[in-house]
Amino acid sequence: MYNEYYNFGGLTLRLTGETPWESAKVCAPFRIEPGPAEHTIHIALCDAVPAPPPDAIHHACTARWRADGCAYIHSRYDDRYAAFAVTEGSHTHVRLTRAYAAHLSARTILESAGVFDILAAHAMLVLHSSYIITAQGSALLFSGPSGIGKSTQAALWCDHAGAHIVNGDRTLVRVDHATANGIFYAGTSGISHNETAPLRAIVLLGQAAENRIRRPRPQQAFAGVLHQCAYYEWDAASAVRMTELAAQLVSRVPVFCFDCRCDASAVRALQAYLEEEKNGI
Repeated sequence: MYNEYYNFGGLTLRLTGETPWESAKVCAPFRIEPGPAEHTIHIALCDAVPAPPPDAIHHACTARWRADGCAYIHSRYDDRYAAFAVTEGSHTHVRLTRAYAAHLSARTILESAGVFDILAAHAMLVLHSSYIITAQGSALLFSGPSGIGKSTQAALWCDHAGAHIVNGDRTLVRVDHATANGIFYAGTSGISHNETAPLRAIVLLGQAAENRIRRPRPQQAFAGVLHQCAYYEWDAASAVRMTELAAQLVSRVPVFCFDCRCDASAVRALQAYLEEEKNGI
């Protein structure tokens, strides 16, 4: 039996099965020594996976459904590659067709198991954002659509404020602890580290000729954060859970809208605003 253990945001996952797999470079920072695990993912190869029922919810190549207290995911990419996962409580069983055997990886297993669902069940969400830890040791998340300047602002903080980048594209947020954590999704940035820090603020970015920062209305903060969360929005159960987590997050962590320049003045402006907000000015 093969076993590997991974920790994401304080949640330990055990991967186990009779077929070996690659650890995957992107997952390596999160691999830990064997120990107690909150969730177990069992992997098996098979000749064919079960077909989804007629009432399953379909999106692209994936079907999802729930029955008898279990959550099911079926993915078929072509005639050779198909995956099936069933989660009940703290256990997920993943069945993959044998075509996966030659290049099976920890990342493939986690994604086939529905890792966003597993994380959400433990009060965690994945936010599309550049995650930095400031010189003071707190986390700032620059969030917004692709191309808005997340990586640029993160780099400016590294150059002018002594921060360092934990992840250039995604952040695992543990809502109940109000912490930012590393995750193996890094987008084109390629930057992905396993570090945890208290979450100081989420900054929803915009581009402008002058720096303007404001505290949005609660509804706007909620909508802005939810729009950048990674979940299965076409599945009502997934959408409900993510809505709950996003609402809890914006009630616990400050959210700011920051229309800004792409230079050091943006760093100074945000630093000053955060300091004033901290002191209640």
